[in-house]
Amino acid sequence: MEVSIRFRAFLVLCTLMISLSLFLFNDIMTIWSGAEASWLFESLSVSETSFLPLKLMRVLAETQENFPFVPRMTGAVLFLGSVVGFYYIAKPYLGNQVVLLTALIMGAGFLMPVLSKIATLDIWNFTFQFLTFFTMIRYLKKPEFVWQVLFYGLLALTILIQPVSGLIFSLGSAAVLWWKHPDGARLVKLNPWIAGVVLAAGFQLIGLLQWQNEWQIFSSTGKDFGKYLLFNIIGILPFIGFWVGGLRDLMYKLKRGEEMAMIIFVLMIFSILAQSPVLQAAFALMIAKQMLVFYDERYPFKTWVRATTIIHLIFAFVVSVALMLGGMAEFGGLGFRSGLIFSFMYWAVGLIGVFGMYGTQRSMLIGGPVASGVLTMFIFWMQLYPLIESKRNVPRRIVENIEVVDTEKQPARVIVIDSLAPQESNLSIYLKKQYPETLVYFFQSDQGLEKLNSAEKSIWLKNRGPEPDSSEQVITVDGWDDRLKPVNWSIHIPVNEEGQ
Repeated sequence: MEVSIRFRAFLVLCTLMISLSLFLFNDIMTIWSGAEASWLFESLSVSETSFLPLKLMRVLAETQENFPFVPRMTGAVLFLGSVVGFYYIAKPYLGNQVVLLTALIMGAGFLMPVLSKIATLDIWNFTFQFLTFFTMIRYLKKPEFVWQVLFYGLLALTILIQPVSGLIFSLGSAAVLWWKHPDGARLVKLNPWIAGVVLAAGFQLIGLLQWQNEWQIFSSTGKDFGKYLLFNIIGILPFIGFWVGGLRDLMYKLKRGEEMAMIIFVLMIFSILAQSPVLQAAFALMIAKQMLVFYDERYPFKTWVRATTIIHLIFAFVVSVALMLGGMAEFGGLGFRSGLIFSFMYWAVGLIGVFGMYGTQRSMLIGGPVASGVLTMFIFWMQLYPLIESKRNVPRRIVENIEVVDTEKQPARVIVIDSLAPQESNLSIYLKKQYPETLVYFFQSDQGLEKLNSAEKSIWLKNRGPEPDSSEQVITVDGWDDRLKPVNWSIHIPVNEEGQ
């Protein structure tokens, strides 16, 4: 099927907005506690490492001033590179229109653009597992030497980034395709199972593998599985009707043994088993296929698509009202207007897709939900997130207040009382970046503080802990944590005897 000039123009415009959104505010967005903080903390702390991604992050973290923009930029580059690679690898057997629409749906979703803006290993996992799978399919369709070599190279990187997730995803999907795909016997020559085991064993022997999961939002151990599924469903929310219709259609076509249904099913199942972000690609491919066959008179799931989309838009309207009222309560008129614009882009533009479902305009059917996702994310980063950041930037304001009230360029000691471990706390990153020579101690409570030398001057940062005494100057910093819940930090700075 030919791609029209109008669709190409729409594709270019959406690509520009998606690309811009990937880089917006990456410099001022406060580091997220958890996986991102752990990854950046390691990149700032480690002196020598054999883990290649960490080597790169260490260089990026230390050689640029606008931290953490450049470490985060790698995610955007990897995502855009994976989409380009997918286009050239999968175009011959999926078709130009399917590949372009699949890529557009991933970019218009709510998960992949966000993962691309956060410095974790999740986007690395996505890139190499995604390309490994579709290179294997390309080899299945046309077993040429170039695809065999490319597959081994991508498989090596997949295992290197995260061995557990990479082996489950790549070897498991290859096994089912060998068993069920009409051309599955061709995988015997490729032999990804022996190659995967040899690569993993070789990397382990020379010390290149890292088995940590704390550098990822989605753990390969099955931890937070519910969160993984929830985030992936939220990721395709603008296309939720086609997703439901796609699941129904997938089950129907699997019973008939259709090849593409089998490929999507294998991609979906082993993404879930490996807790891989590639699940978004499986959803996007399934949704793209539904969009392109929706107007076929034989398509049996139109009612499912329409009903789910309308119900979801009704729910979105209720959430929009709550968002506007909450924005007004927290930020006044500016919060209300920002919530209104954000909600309008999602709800009203998404409604265009509903009109397309009841008409004959494919441009409305596809353009409505795609434009809804793209514009909503763009407006979120341009209009809504700066307001959220004004509350979330507590760690930055803590460091700034220390600079103002403490005359020493490098405090001798900073003691932090918080529920998070230092490698998981975003505050530890800003302290380490601003005061590289300062000793920073983290305590989850006041227990263990007696081991510290009380005579040594210390700055105390308390999310909870002992009450201040009269010999301390106290500054409070209010805001939100990463879950957008209120927090109240206090900075305790000893008063010099001359100033008493």
